[in-house]
Amino acid sequence: MPARLTHPTPAWMLLLTACATIAADSPDPSAKNTPAPSSQLLEHGSFERPSVQSRTPVARGANPSLFGGRDTWSLLTHPRPQADGGSITTGLTNETARTGRQSLYVRFDKFTARNAGATLATALLPIQPGKPYHLGIFGKIDRKDPLTLVQRQPFLKLLVEFYQTDRETPTGTPVIRTHPLPDHRVRIANRPLLFNTESWNEFGVELRSPEDAAYLKATWKWETNHAEGVTTGVIYFDDAILIGEPVPQKPSTAQAP
Repeated sequence: MPARLTHPTPAWMLLLTACATIAADSPDPSAKNTPAPSSQLLEHGSFERPSVQSRTPVARGANPSLFGGRDTWSLLTHPRPQADGGSITTGLTNETARTGRQSLYVRFDKFTARNAGATLATALLPIQPGKPYHLGIFGKIDRKDPLTLVQRQPFLKLLVEFYQTDRETPTGTPVIRTHPLPDHRVRIANRPLLFNTESWNEFGVELRSPEDAAYLKATWKWETNHAEGVTTGVIYFDDAILIGEPVPQKPSTAQAP
């Protein structure tokens, strides 16, 4: 498995920094580390549906929560563009991919709004109680229009919630992680940027489901904080993964003729 680096988060953020797993470059040798279908619980984590022929925003139908992936995704959305505040858009593209032929993109275009951004959320995913799971997503910066350190930085935020069998009652403590994009300005041993133009790298977290949990929901947000400034650049994400023990299939009650 790739090495995982953990970075401290400034105290004012009151959030833990996500684990970062360094993968290899594309054509991506790290893709061979993609979990086998038996342990990968996000069936449509590679963003292959709906099929697109170019960079296509959700407003033009490139929404995995509406076409083909509803059992995996419940939401992909971004705010409306502002006349004087730029925009942030998200959708699907065939420009680059870690595996398959498509990925999800997030584009900041002279975006000045504070505490605003795009959101991707899973459906309620069946899990087993009291079991370990690994949740992650791989990202890469656009080479022609990169997110850089010399501007107001946006953040990638992850919220993981657990629910009981009624699908409505929350249980356990929500897990929250955050990471600046493309990375911390000050990094351990001057290591390369987590999200860069050369390789697909993972933003991931280790979880343990509560003893009474039956479902997990994950929400990723690409957004600004309260700081003023301008944010411009494009970042891609692919291969969202939830690795762990699946829920056993109930035996059929149908009687043989």
